[in-house]
Amino acid sequence: MALQLITTLAALFLAVTLTWPELLRTLGSALRWVLALSLVFELFVAVVVQHGVLPFFVDYGTNDVPNAFYWSRGLLLAGGPIEGIVANRNLLGFIALTAIIVFAVQLRAHTVKRNAGLVWLALAIGMLLLTRSATVTVSLVAVVAALLFALWARRVHDQHRRPLYAVAAASVLAVTAALALFSGQLFGLLGRSDDLTGRFDIWASVTHLALERPVFGWGWVSYWVPWVEPFNDLAVRKGVTYLQAHNAWLDVWLQLGIIGVILFAALVFSTLWRAWFLAVDRPRLGVKDTEPFAASALLPLLLLAALIAQSIAESRMLIESGWVILIVLAVVTKRQQHAPRPMP
Repeated sequence: MALQLITTLAALFLAVTLTWPELLRTLGSALRWVLALSLVFELFVAVVVQHGVLPFFVDYGTNDVPNAFYWSRGLLLAGGPIEGIVANRNLLGFIALTAIIVFAVQLRAHTVKRNAGLVWLALAIGMLLLTRSATVTVSLVAVVAALLFALWARRVHDQHRRPLYAVAAASVLAVTAALALFSGQLFGLLGRSDDLTGRFDIWASVTHLALERPVFGWGWVSYWVPWVEPFNDLAVRKGVTYLQAHNAWLDVWLQLGIIGVILFAALVFSTLWRAWFLAVDRPRLGVKDTEPFAASALLPLLLLAALIAQSIAESRMLIESGWVILIVLAVVTKRQQHAPRPMP
């Protein structure tokens, strides 16, 4: 709980003290450091160490250690998957996806030098491919879809967007139907088993426990505490104890009940609502809305699309960088709505 509070305060500090251009520049710089250090780390492990690296302070008592425990498996030169300095390929993959969004926006907004921007964008794409993360691949599809619909909306008057919304709704229904009818084949294309690498079992356990206290939940702990009831042995697969529900919405339901899900949904979708209109409407800095579209106005929408898509298979929107991004976007979109400022 204390960690969640500290993370929230850090997010609020960033949102309040940084202007939009400063926030974009700061986010881009942080992502470059993470990607660069991850590449150096993986190169060192692959070339110098030449075998997987486990935490040096843990004695597992066996040579058959689950892959999830490795900081790096030294597979960079073999085409991955790689884990980087964050020691998790799904997390590194999402960081790479975030970097692709940010670097592309910076290039389009002309806030970075073109050649340098293209190099960093190529590195981010390469890192994303090397993580081989199926959950991030799904998030990438969601980002591309959000971008296409936003660009379509920019081309039509706000009173003539009903066909767009109809197509968007139909697309969501079609994707939902495809997942229901052809989940096995789709998961196979993503290199995942029919149960999404054990997630169905985790979701079943979480749902069973949540139904015992459906309205108010078991209490908020953020990261699960595996040595405390009822979180001990709640999600164990192949010797790995997981500290999340691998679904943000189930995680909120488990910990805060239906009341928490309603409040969380209100935060997420009100932010998404503001991000959508920030992305598709011309900035109104005066009486008339004749200002050109801002490239960076797409950033909140694309980041939220990635976060929401990932929230189906991961709970990272509730913790660490995922929570920081959500809170920052909630604040800056609200501020931009009531006090519009120029955006690059």
